[in-house]
Amino acid sequence: MIIKISSRKNISFRQLLRYMIEGEERVPESRIMTHNLKGGNIEEWVREFKDNESNRARRRKNSTILTHEILSWHPKDTPKLSLATIENLTREYMLKRNPHGLYVGAIHQAKDHFHVHLCVSGVEAKSGKAMRMSKGEMNRLKRFMEGVQKERYPELAYSRVGHGRRRQGMYLER
Repeated sequence: MIIKISSRKNISFRQLLRYMIEGEERVPESRIMTHNLKGGNIEEWVREFKDNESNRARRRKNSTILTHEILSWHPKDTPKLSLATIENLTREYMLKRNPHGLYVGAIHQAKDHFHVHLCVSGVEAKSGKAMRMSKGEMNRLKRFMEGVQKERYPELAYSRVGHGRRRQGMYLER
């Protein structure tokens, strides 16, 4: 799977959550995945994300308020991907990324492939510690997720990326 992360410096939780939950690419029969959140709708999640952000331990002018993260699988693996498999891999990613973060995830399907959009808090729940990851930590996370996918779901052969290679982020040739 390819993992993409883009950081946002402004409080745009509502905009991202609306796109994720109400967007036309969302798979309607899939569940919304949350972690460390109690709310059950966009407005409640926005409130929780903002409350959590107010607990930030170190405030800086250009702090990352949230990240928009995408987990994506190769189109040729679409017939082999179930919603349960996608949800399991996404939950594994959330826990390995940082078990203390706030997450909302939604499964989308473009024309030919599945992907998951995640809205991730910029700080851990309650502690106010930044959720920042160094490049090395991010590469370790990507390799870990690649290993989990390969071990548990070997049928997803086209979605192997080979993180740490020269053309990082590209699917391996089959």
